[in-house]
Amino acid sequence: MIIFIDGVCGLCDRLARFVAKRNFHKTFSFELLQGEVAKQRLDEGLRDSLGTVILCDGQTVFVKSEAVITILSRLTLGCRIVAFFLRLFPRFLCDFVYDMVAKYRYLIWGKKDSCGL
Repeated sequence: MIIFIDGVCGLCDRLARFVAKRNFHKTFSFELLQGEVAKQRLDEGLRDSLGTVILCDGQTVFVKSEAVITILSRLTLGCRIVAFFLRLFPRFLCDFVYDMVAKYRYLIWGKKDSCGL
């Protein structure tokens, strides 16, 4: 499974580090939305949406809150429990919260010159 993230976003960098520490089964790899793999695997509209995390599982693509919840559901027990409770909320509500965080992510977590990956 490939997690595509914005290479200059501080929040995305923290997400990548969070997942990497808990990726015991090596389920996930990371790629940049601005990178070559994204150009090959994702439609242009998805590549240009730097305000979202994208998860590719074969031919299935998850975006926004569904991507985050799916990632959490494949990590440690604590993360799976959080994912379970997040799935109890309607997707539109989770995506609304996701969009609000994404809108202000550079302001809150900063913008980097380059990706830590």
